[in-house]
Amino acid sequence: MVSDRGAGSWVDASASDRAPSRPAPPAGIDRTRVEDMEARLKADVLREAANYDGCVLVAHEAADFQARRWGETGRPGGGLDPDPPNPRHHANTLLSSLQVMDEWEAVTEADVQTPSELFAELADDGYAVDYVRVPVTDEKAPKDADFAALLARAWRPPHGAALVFNCQMGRGRTTTGMAIASLVLLRRASAAGLTLPLTPAPGLPPWWCAAAATTRPTPPGADAALLAGRYGVVRSLLRALPGGDAAKACLDAVLDAGGAMQNLREAIAGYRARLAADPDDDKRSALLDVALEYLERYCALIMFAAYLAGPGADPESGAHVAFAAWTRARPELRSVLARLLRRNPLAALELHTDGSGAVAGASPDRRARLAGDSDDEAG
Repeated sequence: MVSDRGAGSWVDASASDRAPSRPAPPAGIDRTRVEDMEARLKADVLREAANYDGCVLVAHEAADFQARRWGETGRPGGGLDPDPPNPRHHANTLLSSLQVMDEWEAVTEADVQTPSELFAELADDGYAVDYVRVPVTDEKAPKDADFAALLARAWRPPHGAALVFNCQMGRGRTTTGMAIASLVLLRRASAAGLTLPLTPAPGLPPWWCAAAATTRPTPPGADAALLAGRYGVVRSLLRALPGGDAAKACLDAVLDAGGAMQNLREAIAGYRARLAADPDDDKRSALLDVALEYLERYCALIMFAAYLAGPGADPESGAHVAFAAWTRARPELRSVLARLLRRNPLAALELHTDGSGAVAGASPDRRARLAGDSDDEAG
């Protein structure tokens, strides 16, 4: 995406590059704090190297584990595999194949760089790179300020530039950033605003022009409705949001087009199915948290798509209204999320408990089919 001939824009959406066992940074962490943490980590690494003859101890995963991890489901990190493996066998295979090896590696100060230092060096070497850091906490919805930062950067990128996103694993926050940027670019490219075109139009991608023609009413049945993102909280949000159905249709078209790594709607359904199927209370609690955070992220993206459809979204216009101001003027939207997502989280996911306390809400065969799809989806 970056060359000495073309322009590139690298957007780092990760909260931090941390070991899997470390807790996530607090929600709402900003760029300054993240980069300060990285600078201190660099100092720690160099201090360790100075104490051990210029070497640091690095933990590596075995190459065959990485291959199995990506190849087991056929679709890394997302989507509904038409014939997924047995989820318990899948988990056991991954655990049994995990091999972590410690190795001493020689490093110098030039080898240890923070992301901002790396991209500054690329720019100094003549590469057309514009690095923007937008920290988004793992599994959380972007903050209003995050949406604003991505809107400002994606509204008018340099001609021929590629917008490149990354997070810790390259799935959840990465595809969220891609969806936001795609919505922004499509809004600016279309004379009709952010709406699915009924006919092909110059400057618009074919999949976007075809989305309106291929959109069909949601098939009957709870499973199809949930895969389409028609949760009760989403339906309530759409009723309170002018143009909500059109905004959701635009977002869904973008998510489907960029869903090779992760489709957010399908990820929510996958976590919901695992929650319904898992007998362990602690695991169910963790799965419930992720499913709710992803559902809130989906709702936030619908709200942003509706915002883009309005006249105040243009950041170059004198009538520009910031996304934060737009949401403050519509307190009923946040109220819907607070009331339906947090006060009764199981109901928000269309789940309930039976008399024994077990979670119900999907058929056993459906739960078994979906449960393996979100094993590697978080992000």
